[in-house]
Amino acid sequence: MKKHCRKSLIWIVPFLVVVCMGIGGPRPAAAAESVDLSWLQAQDDACADSVAVASLDAPDWLADADAMSAPAANPPKGGCSTNAQCKGGKKYCSKAVGDCKGKGECKAKPEVCPLIFKPVCGCNNKTYSNDCFAAMAGVNVKAEGACKTPKGGDNTCKTNKDCKTAGDFCAKDTGKCEDAGVCAAKPQICPDIVAPVCGCDNKTYNNNCVAHRAGVNVKHDGKCEK
Repeated sequence: MKKHCRKSLIWIVPFLVVVCMGIGGPRPAAAAESVDLSWLQAQDDACADSVAVASLDAPDWLADADAMSAPAANPPKGGCSTNAQCKGGKKYCSKAVGDCKGKGECKAKPEVCPLIFKPVCGCNNKTYSNDCFAAMAGVNVKAEGACKTPKGGDNTCKTNKDCKTAGDFCAKDTGKCEDAGVCAAKPQICPDIVAPVCGCDNKTYNNNCVAHRAGVNVKHDGKCEK
């Protein structure tokens, strides 16, 4: 639309020169002034109006792009209280140790945890191999050490059969397959990361999380030797 209006100015300039100069030479100024150019002004006004009208209609894809680029919702003011307040599913409401009912901050759940056996008791009264595995499950730490049994026991075990709670296994430190352990919750979700470990059942697992999810402790880092 704009290009068409600008082109009308290109050819009109020579036209004005011819009118002013004439075939036989310059005409009097009065002759040039008597030329009616009102039609040119009307055409330019029409072009301007059409351009103004066209500019009001934004394409649909532009509106969709603006909606997609809108910033995500801000985290809850004053901190979070539950995981449900942390959008996306990959975050949880992280709180200080022992502050299970307090306010926290939305943080990303860890995807990889170290091969460290340092049991903690989660705010859900389940024991985890370490605080990282608790955070991976979206659970805050109630206290250091394994959770106590309802009767006040230390929740120790020798094999998985000693753990009566569904979803628990006898978690042990790396390389201590025959030692005593504590009943801890199996990981429910593990990352797709290949960092092979050899389980106490002499089978290779993609990473320590996958081994624990199968209820197997880690014998050593790396693949099992054949």
